[in-house]
Amino acid sequence: MISSGIFAVVSGLLALVSPVGVVVDQVVADNFRSRLHRVEQLQVRIDNAPSYQVAQGRVDRLRLASRGAWLIPELRLDTLELETDPINLDISRLSGNLSGNLSGATETPSLASSLLPPGLLQTPLGAGIRVVVTETDIQQALQSPRVQSLIKEIASGFLGSEAATIEIIPQIKFLPEHRFQLQIDLQTPNNPPIKIDLISGITVLDGSQFNLESPVLMINDSPLPSSVITGISRVFLDRFDLKNLESNGITLRLLQLQINPDQVEIAAFVSIK
Repeated sequence: MISSGIFAVVSGLLALVSPVGVVVDQVVADNFRSRLHRVEQLQVRIDNAPSYQVAQGRVDRLRLASRGAWLIPELRLDTLELETDPINLDISRLSGNLSGNLSGATETPSLASSLLPPGLLQTPLGAGIRVVVTETDIQQALQSPRVQSLIKEIASGFLGSEAATIEIIPQIKFLPEHRFQLQIDLQTPNNPPIKIDLISGITVLDGSQFNLESPVLMINDSPLPSSVITGISRVFLDRFDLKNLESNGITLRLLQLQINPDQVEIAAFVSIK
């Protein structure tokens, strides 16, 4: 998700070089907005960069601030802020319409290699990112068809074909001491309801892995054995490893992940080569 945001910003930067060399902050904002599913408020500022420098592919700093941004249809980001390091593009590498980057196409590429022409970045592109997601926004995401389908897919492992008919009632709560509770009620036509509760904190290891901290997992209010919880924690640790992005030329490191009473706040640094 975070990498999708930086891709949209880079794509917006490519639109800075117009046929007549006109550079306006609004150009980047409009291009970024076109790559979001929706955004409520968006501001972009390019600092300390004369027009001729930007036309040559050099930007001292770009700052972006948004409220109510959807990088994916299922999840609203209450706050998305981004501030880049100096940007240095090799304009001679630009050709054609950059596969739609200058034509206003709305499809966002998923890999750095498909977004950027080879050799475009003369130096790695780095940016600090801050994201805030509220409890309410996560709750709405849990009720989306895509997430409901994912839960049914997981439930099919122990419910079989009956998983297709279950009613899923998920609920997220942020707790004191930076912990959360995820409760999922599974109601089936032919069996008693199943209530699954996960209570845990989340810590970041090495800036790249998410670790469940002191997790408690219960089914129908009965705690699962510690051996089962340990196994699940290991799967969680391996599945959400940001180092997996490095093969695509993306280095993403989390600097902070904090669960507050009504929102979770994430600070990260991303570098694209």
